[in-house]
Amino acid sequence: MIIVTTLVSLILVYIWPLFGQFELIIYDFRLCLRGSKASNKLEKIVIIDIDERSLDELGRLGEWSRSYYAQVIDYLTQGEAKVIGFDIFFSEPSKFFPEGDQALAEATKRAKNVCHAIFFENRDRWKKSTIFKISEEEIEMRRKFAYEEDTESYPAGTPLSVMTKDEPLLEYRGYDTVLLPIKPIFKETNRIGYINIPSDSGFYRKTQVLTPRFGIYPSLAFQMACDYLEIKKEDVKIIRGKFIDMGKIKIPIDKKGMMFINYRVPSFYKISFCSVLNKEIPASFFKDKIVLIGGTAAGLFDEVATPINCSMPGVDVHANIIWSIIKNDFISSLEEHVVFVISFILSIIVGLISVFLRPLKGLIITLGLVIGYFIFAFCLFEFKGLYLDIVRPILSMFLIRFLFTERTLILLVRKND
Repeated sequence: MIIVTTLVSLILVYIWPLFGQFELIIYDFRLCLRGSKASNKLEKIVIIDIDERSLDELGRLGEWSRSYYAQVIDYLTQGEAKVIGFDIFFSEPSKFFPEGDQALAEATKRAKNVCHAIFFENRDRWKKSTIFKISEEEIEMRRKFAYEEDTESYPAGTPLSVMTKDEPLLEYRGYDTVLLPIKPIFKETNRIGYINIPSDSGFYRKTQVLTPRFGIYPSLAFQMACDYLEIKKEDVKIIRGKFIDMGKIKIPIDKKGMMFINYRVPSFYKISFCSVLNKEIPASFFKDKIVLIGGTAAGLFDEVATPINCSMPGVDVHANIIWSIIKNDFISSLEEHVVFVISFILSIIVGLISVFLRPLKGLIITLGLVIGYFIFAFCLFEFKGLYLDIVRPILSMFLIRFLFTERTLILLVRKND
């Protein structure tokens, strides 16, 4: 009786989506509590910030000559920066200074360590009958940049269905279009990374650092971390639903290939784009640094909601992902069936307590179990980076307590009558 009642109650708790949303709120709360302790600047990562000062001095971002970026790349290369990445997508030729496009491409070629952005998107998401096919540009992209998991080659016109295997290494997110940098940049760069980060109920809690589309491609943050750590793409292995193996570093992923973004509320070095362009900062400052070029100015509208900040610049999100990877500092979680078993065992214990002990004593022990589990889950998160569900296991214990206490009281009333 106890086992059946507990099992049915647990299933009801776990399938009700509202409790899953409460779980996310508690997760955010834990992240805020833990992250607030990390206040020191993280010297390995520098953000060259397109801030209000840069816009005031150089004008609207869309009207900049891309030779500015070329000059910055050359200056960073002079200072021996380890990795340079753009959280800026150069998708169209410049309308105002077309010669700047070639200057940026040539600077990229000279540096050899610049990672440019690509972007996956759904243009025809509502046209379910559309059969998306690989283009000639993607053939070239796959040849140059894909993290290979098989040796099969895909000719132009191949349907997207080739990626839908029975047990794919990573979940295909249904992107029907890939947007590439302009041709001069695409031709000269030897590094790309997508800048998409999927949201979860409007918040950026997880990311997929490798995404399949006629090949497997890296995110901007993942590619920059690999370059910094000098990990070659052929050395990266995906263990489906478990982790991405990078040798000494293993990134925990869920069955959809997603990793938690381990926000640490770090204070990354931010230097105004103009300061670097005008050489106000010694080039030697950037030696062996990871340099991200992106914007935080309010007018750029590149801000997202995260568990620790409702308005975080997108470039800071990428920086957090990079930091997590290079420090081998991740948030992992138990598989759902393991959490379900833990909840089941705790609920069975509460059920037995409710049946065989007096109500007051049973309530005290139940509260002790709940508080103990709550503290245990928080300690695991704080010291081990292990995320353990709190809401549904605790709710299950209270539900079982209520059901069996009521049953016991009813039986006592009937016995007295």
